Formats: sequence, C-alpha cells, structure tokens
Amino acid sequence: MTRYFLMKDAESVKVGLLAQAPTGQGGDRIYENLSIESKTVKNIRAGE
Repeated sequence: MTRYFLMKDAESVKVGLLAQAPTGQGGDRIYENLSIESKTVKNIRAGE
C-alpha cells in the first residue's frame, strides 16, 4: 500500500518502511534489494 500525498519541495527526503500485522502477533520482517529512483508517473493509483 502506498500513501499518496503532496509535500513541498525539499533539499532532502527521508523514506521509511513499515510492516503491519492487522491480525495475529506479527513477526520479523526482512527488506532486501530495495532501490529508490526519481520517476514521475501519470496515474499513481494505476501504476502508470
């Protein structure tokens, strides 16, 4: 899920990841092979 919102331009941006367990006790999470790129899309909800 991605939260869609507008932020003012800034010199730097901090990004965080969060895993949730809506039911149950949850567990450990491992994030691997992540990358960030500067890219503009026409329709973020459609992934285009």
